[in-house]
Amino acid sequence: ASVCVFPSLYEGFGLPVLEAMACGCPVTSKISSLPEVVGKAGILVNPNNTTELMEVMPQILTDTASAQIFRKTGREQPEKISWKKTARATADLYEKIGHG
Repeated sequence: ASVCVFPSLYEGFGLPVLEAMACGCPVTSKISSLPEVVGKAGILVNPNNTTELMEVMPQILTDTASAQIFRKTGREQPEKISWKKTARATADLYEKIGHG
């Protein structure tokens, strides 16, 4: 795919976007948890703004230099997110609260 446009109005985590990035597909979306999941690996677009969506899609399809950067950054982004890191951060928080 050339781009993953994910105009979700609510997303609990964003696995489809994470999977697209892992495959080297530039992504675009901006709602709920998606800005945190996407990081700098995509273009954040308001799914309620169709004008913004229509401007971004041709941009990412024609600007091959930017798309290449998003592909590279996107492949790196999923490595920053893991269940192990999440579990460690949660345990650390519980320890902090329990000893506070």
